[in-house]
Amino acid sequence: MGTGYTLQCRKCGYEISADLGVGFFFPRAYQQAMKAGRAGKLGKKIKQFLREHPDGALDVENVFLQCPECGMLEKGPDLSMYVRNPDVPRREKGIWSVAAPFEDVDYVSPMELKEEQTYTLYAPGHICEKCGKPMKSITDNELMRSRFDKEKETDRTEVSCPECGDLLWIAEIGMWD
Repeated sequence: MGTGYTLQCRKCGYEISADLGVGFFFPRAYQQAMKAGRAGKLGKKIKQFLREHPDGALDVENVFLQCPECGMLEKGPDLSMYVRNPDVPRREKGIWSVAAPFEDVDYVSPMELKEEQTYTLYAPGHICEKCGKPMKSITDNELMRSRFDKEKETDRTEVSCPECGDLLWIAEIGMWD
């Protein structure tokens, strides 16, 4: 399940929309991303990483990506690269959903990657095209944090407008899968 967002700047009118999170067919999307990464379709850096770390994993969760240096904002899969910690046994292939079990597909969920005892971040997946700095991923959970923070309770995000620098607001939210 994921959440669709439209973020908007109330100062200059900039707007961007994206479906964030992971959906029903995530295991298949993970499998396709790993295949594309090994084939070099996701760039030389990811291809080299997967060659050097056959047990490595990619975070294919849909996110907003923002450069902390120049403010460029885009959307897409995170693609951060993770190395499996050697002392942690691999989990058995699991069922992603009772409606679509995907028992034949090996995948690593974004939730597993965030468990620091299992995986360690190797490198961010995206480099800013404008300035060459690593981009920060902004997840669904990070956007929702301000909406449910008892002190804030606001639709204003911590995401800066790439045009004018003002903070963006959540203009629309919708669920998807």
